[in-house]
Amino acid sequence: MSKVVVIGGGTGCPVILEGLKPREVSLTAVVTMMDSGGSSGRIREELDIPALGDFRRCLQTMAGPNRWAELLAKLSDYRFESSGELAGHSLGNLILSGLIKLDGSIKSGLDSALELFGVSGTVLPVTTENSTVCAILSDGSKLISEGVIDRRGISDIRIKKVYLDPQVHADPRVIETIQNCDAVVFAPGDLFTSLVPILLVDGVSQAIASSSARLIVVANLHTKNSETGGYRLSDFLSTLVQYLDEKTIFDSVIANNEPINMFGDNQIVELDLDASNKWTREINLRPVASLENLGSHDPERTANAILEVLDS
Repeated sequence: MSKVVVIGGGTGCPVILEGLKPREVSLTAVVTMMDSGGSSGRIREELDIPALGDFRRCLQTMAGPNRWAELLAKLSDYRFESSGELAGHSLGNLILSGLIKLDGSIKSGLDSALELFGVSGTVLPVTTENSTVCAILSDGSKLISEGVIDRRGISDIRIKKVYLDPQVHADPRVIETIQNCDAVVFAPGDLFTSLVPILLVDGVSQAIASSSARLIVVANLHTKNSETGGYRLSDFLSTLVQYLDEKTIFDSVIANNEPINMFGDNQIVELDLDASNKWTREINLRPVASLENLGSHDPERTANAILEVLDS
């Protein structure tokens, strides 16, 4: 059974997990913990713990195959619609926060959550330390926090670099898992606020570079105006390499090859294949877009494409 590590956050990572969960793979998610907006951001600020929203979404996706775990997963997605202090809070974020406080540590609390949700596989926080994503723009200005980066909207000023403040260390289990897996899948999603922050955590990019695992990128369907406006496929790949190792060559890039519509104001990612070939051994063009959920990958179709690469 292949050991597969999926790296990411937001909505992209859960989609990949949903597709791979019923397949014959040993599945681990390594999840970003640097969100600063919404319920996660408010809890993070009040309790001084890493953001829990991305971990919660992956936890819900990986919940065990019984009706109680499925009910708990649905319940944890509930958001209070009151006008008071609870307004907008995700019940799942509050449950995770409570487990952390009851168990006395972030690691123990999140491990208890895995048991509570009957998770098949593993969900790991990339770090249990608190840190903020910061961006330096091409004009020299800075954006502090994931929320500020996300809310800047359409801009011709590109992100030049992102960094963490303070610098934090990876959960040791993340390093061990990456070094001993068969494949690392880079999930689609927000490049500079979901995926790259994981690579910035001390030990992660080094573990990927020293691992013999196959490196698979599931390419984004669309750009995101606040982060990757105007990006082509080669821009996404070269940016990942910038935060990995300059010698990195991906084993496979999976990109959608069927017509899709624009998603809001965001553009469809141009597949500049000749330029992209510099960064990967192969580009697999497959119909992986969802036919029902605009702007998203289809879990089953994307899992099929990943397994084709693993079996090849």
